[in-house]
Amino acid sequence: MNQIIVDNRHKIDTACQSCFFALDKYHKAVNTFNEEKRRIAATPYIQQEQERMVNTAADNLKATAQGLYEDIKHNLDTIRAAAGEMESLMDIGEDLQNALSVVKALGASLPGESRIKLVEQFKGQRQALSLLRAAYESAGITSQPYFQDLILNTTNELDALEDEAYRMVAAAGENMMVVVTFGSDLEKFAESLGVDLTKKFREIVDTADALNAQLRAAMGLSASN
Repeated sequence: MNQIIVDNRHKIDTACQSCFFALDKYHKAVNTFNEEKRRIAATPYIQQEQERMVNTAADNLKATAQGLYEDIKHNLDTIRAAAGEMESLMDIGEDLQNALSVVKALGASLPGESRIKLVEQFKGQRQALSLLRAAYESAGITSQPYFQDLILNTTNELDALEDEAYRMVAAAGENMMVVVTFGSDLEKFAESLGVDLTKKFREIVDTADALNAQLRAAMGLSASN
């Protein structure tokens, strides 16, 4: 495999791990904020004082969320550069030549499992995938099932991920599903580039409470029911 691909996949893995740990810190900060709100509600202070204390805690949470978002954005910028280099690389190396030769030789008789494996080794390499897709179509193989979600516009994908991450700041603590959505989408994006993640999102962030809260909301139950 081309060393540029190896190095960039490693960079993406490292950046994803940093993002996942930032999400875990945000998750814990939200839990701390919610505990603080419950503590304040149990105090004998007048409502005005309780509101002031909650607002102070909310401001602290937002400042924490802003710092973690900036950390995540820095790592997304690293991923953007690495994915962009992979996307633009044109490497007609031995691996691609062999794959093209196999497709040309076997054509439509190429076994289904082999069709998948030939494609998967070039995840994240837009130029190689485009050539291989053309070879499939030329050989009479319907390309869509094998190339779907693999020939990406990484700029658009990362713009969307950055927007998702910013919701942590825009609505700090309001909906923990922001963490679940962003973490899951980032993991899926990395895997679409052929990155073998050192740790998955849910191995770092415990999302059980967020998913439970969403389920309760869907059932019309409050957090206290």
